[in-house]
Amino acid sequence: MTRDVTARGHLRLHSPAMATKHVAVRLDEQTLARVDALIPVLSTAWHRAKRSEVLRALLHAGLETDARGGPVNDGGAAPRPPG
Repeated sequence: MTRDVTARGHLRLHSPAMATKHVAVRLDEQTLARVDALIPVLSTAWHRAKRSEVLRALLHAGLETDARGGPVNDGGAAPRPPG
């Protein structure tokens, strides 16, 4: 996987293998609205980001945070202890 930064300073994630694996998710309307609100953040002048691209970026960012033992927002519960 490679990373680059857009002109706005936002992280974009790319991988040649991404198109070979597919996963379906069902999200409630509130979560979809939050995802849709991030579309302009990942969009550029020449490409409007798709929901799948936003979900992929969120998933990778969350996995990286988890791998570093960073905080996890699980709906208001206390953060899990490190380790």
